[in-house]
Amino acid sequence: MLAHDRRLRHDRRGRFLTITGRKKELIITSSGKNVAPTRIEGLLRAHPLVGHAVAVGDGRPYLTALIALDEEAAPGRASSRDTSGGFAYLAGHPAVREELTPTLEIRRRVVHDRYARDISSPYG
Repeated sequence: MLAHDRRLRHDRRGRFLTITGRKKELIITSSGKNVAPTRIEGLLRAHPLVGHAVAVGDGRPYLTALIALDEEAAPGRASSRDTSGGFAYLAGHPAVREELTPTLEIRRRVVHDRYARDISSPYG
């Protein structure tokens, strides 16, 4: 069911209403399976080093994800392992910030357009 605010809702036996995602954010795989990417992205973001994740795979045989490191956790982890301190710079880079709204939601079209080659590479 599509509500006036473009959110998809699932009515279970007339008793409960569950918001399952936004219609425009559904991924439909090549086999026809509809996937709400927000659940997958939430599971990926549960890792302490992941700041943002974007699930992709519309029209593809399986899903993949683009992952950005957490701008606060990654530099500390990198310095504790004697890794380059470039993570903080990358996380705060203006190009990365263009991919997010002011409320830190992912601008899917920008991400898909910017990383089209990277998104296509796992699929051969």
